Amino acid sequence: MAQRSSNFLRNIVLGIIIVLLIVAMSIMGFTDVFQPKAAGSVALVGDTKITIRQYKNDFDRRLRLYNQENGTNLTAGEAYERGFNDQIVSSLVTEAVMDLDADELNIGVAKTVARNALSEYDIFKDEITGEFSEDKVTEFFRGNRNFNRNDFEASTLRDLRRQQITRPLVSGIKAPLSYAQQRYKFITEQRQVKILTLSRDSVPAPETPSDDVLKAFISENEADYTQPEYRRFTILRIENFDIIPDVLTGDAPVKIDGDEDASNPSEDNIVRISEKDIVETYEADLADGKLGTLESRSLTYLPVTNETLANDVMARLANGESFADAALAVGVSAPIIYNEVRPETIADPRVATAIFAAEAGEIISGEGTLGGSYVARLNGITPAEKPDLENERDRIVAELTKDTAEAELFDRFGKLQDLIDNGASFEDAAKESGVSASSIDYISRLGATKDGLRLSGIGTLTGVGGDEEILRELFTAEPGFPTEFFETSAGGYAMIRVDDVLDAKVRPFEDIKARASAIWTAQQTDEKLSDLAQNLATRLRSDESIDDVAASVETGGSLETRMLVRTTRSPGLSDEVLSQLLEAREGEVVQGYGTDSLTRSIAIVTKVTANADSLSAGFADAMQTQSSEELSSDIQTAYRQNILSENPAQTFEQRMREVNGLTE
Repeated sequence: MAQRSSNFLRNIVLGIIIVLLIVAMSIMGFTDVFQPKAAGSVALVGDTKITIRQYKNDFDRRLRLYNQENGTNLTAGEAYERGFNDQIVSSLVTEAVMDLDADELNIGVAKTVARNALSEYDIFKDEITGEFSEDKVTEFFRGNRNFNRNDFEASTLRDLRRQQITRPLVSGIKAPLSYAQQRYKFITEQRQVKILTLSRDSVPAPETPSDDVLKAFISENEADYTQPEYRRFTILRIENFDIIPDVLTGDAPVKIDGDEDASNPSEDNIVRISEKDIVETYEADLADGKLGTLESRSLTYLPVTNETLANDVMARLANGESFADAALAVGVSAPIIYNEVRPETIADPRVATAIFAAEAGEIISGEGTLGGSYVARLNGITPAEKPDLENERDRIVAELTKDTAEAELFDRFGKLQDLIDNGASFEDAAKESGVSASSIDYISRLGATKDGLRLSGIGTLTGVGGDEEILRELFTAEPGFPTEFFETSAGGYAMIRVDDVLDAKVRPFEDIKARASAIWTAQQTDEKLSDLAQNLATRLRSDESIDDVAASVETGGSLETRMLVRTTRSPGLSDEVLSQLLEAREGEVVQGYGTDSLTRSIAIVTKVTANADSLSAGFADAMQTQSSEELSSDIQTAYRQNILSENPAQTFEQRMREVNGLTE
């Protein structure tokens, strides 16, 4: 009995410890620590990952487009704080929902459809002929390092699959005219309101707080006045573009940085791309269909049940009958015609092999793969189109240079790791392996110095403040010991040694006194405004007129009468108050924040006037179309929510903040 009680108590204690551990990790931001499937993702929709790479690429692409269209220069962090992130995540979750449904419905799209989609874009058409041009395709993707042809085709396939989901949902939706008319009356309804606005001058200014009051206030809000942890460190780092100048073509020795004797240059730092490498890559691209077009063939194919029928068909063809007439005469289905196909497109592999070994116009027969026989005629051969090697040389050399540089980069850092493992100092290992070393003064987790300057980098080099991988390694490394080498955000490699740590601590009182005083004063004013607004709203609800209530506000108050219509903007009103006024009944009182935190609005709806006008024919059509679009949107929203109910979405806010450099 005692043993059973002991085990019971031990299980309870163990359970409490586990619960506390989970809670602690949640507080620290590790909400997905017990979810292996969440690794490397910013969100999960069911078991489907939205990866960090997918999220970051989408975020950066849309931010770049936003800055171009609006003439702004928002950083990722600034865009995140403005709510940009919510749009990105919502869009990615919706796409994941559609992909899940497409998988469940087993919807597929042929790759040839995606490839054919290229021909629909004007950018891929010849300026003179207006026809699709493979040269234009090659030229376009050569100039877009972050988006290649395979990416385009994969993206097109995903879009086509999603279209097969959404089109059946919304096709044929048309709102009734009566619905459009009711909606027209709703959005053109007029509301007369009286609005009393209170400013900070409407309440007495708080007295200047004493040092003791401020110190107590700072203590209650310590996190807001704490300077972050700073770290001083040495970094060994090499990026792809550091290696590329050392990747050369040809056989002649070339002088590069690091050679002491120009007349006898060292070959140690030179990586060469031979002509053989270029030719082999060119031929591999041809074989894979990345360049030009492969040979295709056109044929007529007639499957029959046995060899006797096949011989009969062959004889009829020899006598001048057509395939269709011969098929009808022997009692089999009509022949199958293939135009300009590759072997994999032909249903029977044996037919494909035989027809690609035949001569133009030749008629062949034989046994089919699954039994029975066949008769086929090779109608024509479309020769392979092979672009000239010289036209592809620059692209191939650029690709080989990049690939070779990445391999060389990995080898150099491998050598560096071996040297350190064998006891070499950080600095000596860097010098011997050809990796640059830099000592960097104290920076925070956000990549900023103690003066608030962010280390963003120069030119093509991303600074440590802009490389999330470097910052993550820096602030998880054990001081005094080099890390393992790791991949940077730009695809290079780095290794870090933390030389000193300044722990996070509350900033000196004199440095934060003015800021704390301003925030304390604003909070006191805000509380007084809230009390005053509540009191005035209560008086209005007790049937006191708003004119009398406004007259009782000695300073800082203003009263105005305004006409509200749902189709027009109402400057000077917060969204909170405006939305309440547009839904309130006649005589109802609403209140809320004004256009900033130190203003308040108290308002009453004095009159509601319905629009008695009837819709004109043209406007009725427009309203009906708009209503149909809104119904379509509602249906798509319901569809999204239904899928999410079976595959709940989880988002990892902390990880998204880290990706955008917002975690201290």
